[in-house]
Amino acid sequence: MDDLQCARQSLAKGDAAEAMDELDGVLERLMAVHTGMINAARREGDPGGTDWPAANRP
Repeated sequence: MDDLQCARQSLAKGDAAEAMDELDGVLERLMAVHTGMINAARREGDPGGTDWPAANRP
């Protein structure tokens, strides 16, 4: 994740605003991945017989 490296470098330079921008991008991508995983589980139904609640919601 280049954004994480950029955020680290920005923090090391004392540029907190740039670091926050980079971390915001990372968070957006993680939320998209999470949403995709939840939607995939909902399409498949009960994954592996676990009764995972997120898979059973409409």
